[in-house]
Amino acid sequence: MSEILARAEALPKEQVGLTKATINRHMNNMANIAGMCQAYGYSWESYDGISKLRAKKSGDPENERPSFTTGDLEALFSLPIWTGAAAGTNDGSAAGEIFHDARYWVPLIGAYQGARREEICGFRLDEIIDLEGIWGFKFIPSEGRRFKSKAAKRHIPIHPELIRLGFLEYADALHKASHLLLFPELRAVAEATPMGDVFNDDWQKMKELALPQAKTEGKVFHSFRHWCNNEMKQEGVGSEIRKDILGHVNKDVNEGTYSQVARLRLMKKSLMKLPRPSAAVEPAKIRLLPQVLAHTPRQTRKQANG
Repeated sequence: MSEILARAEALPKEQVGLTKATINRHMNNMANIAGMCQAYGYSWESYDGISKLRAKKSGDPENERPSFTTGDLEALFSLPIWTGAAAGTNDGSAAGEIFHDARYWVPLIGAYQGARREEICGFRLDEIIDLEGIWGFKFIPSEGRRFKSKAAKRHIPIHPELIRLGFLEYADALHKASHLLLFPELRAVAEATPMGDVFNDDWQKMKELALPQAKTEGKVFHSFRHWCNNEMKQEGVGSEIRKDILGHVNKDVNEGTYSQVARLRLMKKSLMKLPRPSAAVEPAKIRLLPQVLAHTPRQTRKQANG
């Protein structure tokens, strides 16, 4: 497989077959079929998953995308989403109003927790827990949300900046509104659609408004994760602690085999070393979207466009 992909790199576009992404999508579909068969009692003794069949990405995966700068994030968090809705928005909000939804919280969690997009968007409210007197996120696989590795299953403290901006009050408001998901507005009409993909439409608009050069620079949502990792590194946070926070596998024998996952208080101390690009954002009264309060099902794109 790797030799075929290597040869394809040098071929003209019209002569290349399936892309790496398409190959991996087919592999995932095969894995889903195999999983269904096993669930109904049909299995194969030699079947050991599809990981070895997936097309591997070239280069170091940790350096595939550039990091946001702190200046980038300061520009992003100066958008009306965090400072007050601008006049003329199409979401029914008036100038000066702030709604606490995925648009408000997902980028903040991406920056201050270094979490992946799908990890964030698929959160359930019961995955926000108080452990050892510290509020934290419990990252566990759930319906509609898969994890890349065992290391992605983790528990990390909520950054104090999120708490300052009212995150716990937001979660409580959703509880009182009888919701189970942290971002119920991201549940797509088609259940198979990842919630992160639903959020991506809004994310692209936000990025274009605040960071028009981001596309040219190759900066994407994953750039939050690189920013979080890099800023902690620059402040002297050790790689093993950063890996525990980010959900990376500790390949070093000493770090991964003979040491425990960093304690919550140590993780919290490490996260607090991050710069605060949202420092200028003032806490606002928690306001849920009208459709979230009313439990209104999400519209299809055709319905939304009239």
